Amino acid sequence: MKIGIIGSGAVGNALGTYFGNMDHSVTGYYSKTLAHSVLAAEKIEAIAYDSPIELALHNDITIIAVNDDAIESVVDDLMKASESFSKKYFLHTSGVHTSDLLAPLQSKGAKVLSFHPLQSFADTEEAQKAIPGTFFSVEGDLDDILINWLNNYKIKYFKIDKENKIKYHLAAVVVSNYLVATLDFGTKQFESLGYTKEFALEALWPLIDGTLRNVKQFGSVQALTGPIARGDIKTIENHLSVLTGLERELYSKLGEYTVEIALEKGLEEKVAEDISTHFKEENHG
Repeated sequence: MKIGIIGSGAVGNALGTYFGNMDHSVTGYYSKTLAHSVLAAEKIEAIAYDSPIELALHNDITIIAVNDDAIESVVDDLMKASESFSKKYFLHTSGVHTSDLLAPLQSKGAKVLSFHPLQSFADTEEAQKAIPGTFFSVEGDLDDILINWLNNYKIKYFKIDKENKIKYHLAAVVVSNYLVATLDFGTKQFESLGYTKEFALEALWPLIDGTLRNVKQFGSVQALTGPIARGDIKTIENHLSVLTGLERELYSKLGEYTVEIALEKGLEEKVAEDISTHFKEENHG
């Protein structure tokens, strides 16, 4: 099946390179900025289309890999086509939106889906390397033809219902974006000792990496270590004594949640209550 991609950012580039390098099935790109689509197309010896309609008509599958706010505009442009989109598939890569954004295209005979990579694409080159091991959530008009297409390209995927899309995306944001925020919070404490950002991350990385490996191997509950898991109230008080403002509030909020994990791991209820009292006093005045 021939593939065309609308959008030439990190996601569009990564998908185009992945599919294109496997069997040259990606015919080309369309982007509002022609130079961007030309550059993306050249990497996989494809073409830059003049319009999204031209791209859609020349391909079996159109992947819409643009910013969430631009999807409706792309659909509006595609709806101007006088031709039918029968037997064609349109997939958008938004994490939070369902296939409903593409629903108008069904009136032209198209099948529509959301096709979201459960991955962080901060850099195009790294994104390309990550695709082979990435899971995709798929929602919408998933049929045997598309299932075969996914399997042929060894795409790891799972089906998701429309009503669960927001909760799904929330989970992805927490484990990715909020993880970054938490790591930034921690490394900044190290930087406050006078070390550079680079050294702080280098020094802390074995701890970060070890923690992630423990979570993968044992799960989040059994991977929990530290003062809350041990019931070490004095250490927690010491930590709070050197924090102010938002950082103190963040530490307390995270601590309050961590107490619940510690309880699952086996922390005594009385100790958990004592620790929670410290955090709740911070969080609720």
